[in-house]
Amino acid sequence: MSISRRDFAALGAGAILTGCARGETSVAGPIERMLPNSFVSIEGRNHADVMYKMEGGKPTQVNRGQIFAFSGTKLTLNVQGSYCKVAYTSSTDIVAFDIRIDDGSWRTAVLNQGRSNLTLSESMTAPHIITLIKRTEAWQGEINILRVISDTEFNAPPPPPKRKLLFIGDSITCGANSELSGADGISGEIISNARLSYGRILGDA
Repeated sequence: MSISRRDFAALGAGAILTGCARGETSVAGPIERMLPNSFVSIEGRNHADVMYKMEGGKPTQVNRGQIFAFSGTKLTLNVQGSYCKVAYTSSTDIVAFDIRIDDGSWRTAVLNQGRSNLTLSESMTAPHIITLIKRTEAWQGEINILRVISDTEFNAPPPPPKRKLLFIGDSITCGANSELSGADGISGEIISNARLSYGRILGDA
């Protein structure tokens, strides 16, 4: 069977393109996971934000995230990717977390009211452990963590403590004014910090 030069060129080009397509490495998109999940350890009170929608005449529960209101709540993530961030909604603009990567220094993140993203880590070498502790009390606002986002799947976090402690008290127990000495009274600095409360310190110890 004879084949024309034009048909031969078309077949050759098709073979080359097919080979290129097979050899290409696809770039994975961001991985998004909801809470609660096995990749995050949570200490403290939290609850799911759920709604119900009708499907086939029956109500179906839909999870819209995990709500954190009480101070001192601690989240620990074992991140394998180069970055990690959370999508959230915050009821006020004075909800604050202290964040630490591995054994590094703590930094404070004051959240924006409404829906936004909070970057926990970026341009990091995996793996790294990220710890978040909610500084502020429930009356100062609550956060709904919608999704945790990274470029690689998460690993299981370190196991939570076996012993559980309960502290009953008021705002002093929650770390109110624990950073009062460093506030200037003008800049609106958030001086409540449950991470420095005696309950949180004893619990970590």
